[in-house]
Amino acid sequence: MIVVLIGYGEDLEVFKRCRKVWDLYVSTLDSPDVKIFFVQTCYDQNDEVVLKNNDLFIKNTFEKGTLHKENLGTQSDSSPVQSDWTKLGNLETVARQKKMTQWVFDSYGESCTHIFYTTITSIHSITTLRELVDCLPKHNVYAGKPAFFTQPFMGHARFMFMGGSNTLLSTDTAKILCVDNDIDQLGFPNDVWVGLRLIDKQKIYLPRYDIEKTPTELGVNCDVDSEIEKAFDAGHFHIRVKSTENRVHTDHIILLDIYRKFHVGRKPTLGNLLKLSSQMGQTI
Repeated sequence: MIVVLIGYGEDLEVFKRCRKVWDLYVSTLDSPDVKIFFVQTCYDQNDEVVLKNNDLFIKNTFEKGTLHKENLGTQSDSSPVQSDWTKLGNLETVARQKKMTQWVFDSYGESCTHIFYTTITSIHSITTLRELVDCLPKHNVYAGKPAFFTQPFMGHARFMFMGGSNTLLSTDTAKILCVDNDIDQLGFPNDVWVGLRLIDKQKIYLPRYDIEKTPTELGVNCDVDSEIEKAFDAGHFHIRVKSTENRVHTDHIILLDIYRKFHVGRKPTLGNLLKLSSQMGQTI
């Protein structure tokens, strides 16, 4: 079994609109061994984790109003590294990831072999993800799209981590994240934090295709359909949408186009995905 944990929040309209596409996707998805949950922070609950349908509400670790979320795409001066969040926001995101990961273990035990962490403005071929996991090891998996720091970081001359929108972990690897560590309190973005916690793990490269459009580019002459098809043909199973402006008018429209293709059976082949992953490894 694979558990997919999708970061979500209703503070931005773009997230709520993309969630509607995901709800449609989940309702028409025939993959019983893949469990999908939308995870968000909740301030007003007593229990650490509350499940309602396929929504996971995680109790906030800090006082209400201390997350200090910045506008998407900006850099927060109080964050120790470049981030869309302040240091306190990063601390809360890390705490949430630890709690939701532990919830998977408590709920599914050994029946869950892998956990896939992603974002609401991404969409994936779940069928291809399932095929990918079947050919990966059951242990010591830390996979995703690699990112690097150009300067030495935390004692590492060339620090590499996997981007937070497509991190795939085997459950034995994910359990490491649930054990408290001083690194948890440094305020790094959660994907950087995961990279530090799993610094000694071998990395497996997973491709991610990014689509960025402005509302003007989504006009009558937009050829996003062709772009999606080329991404599938190349082996991309994960497409992330992050428009360059006014995301509330663009992101969900593109996600809907991608979903429509998944719904009629269009998807990348596992062979092309593995080939693309291998090419990534050769260029890093």
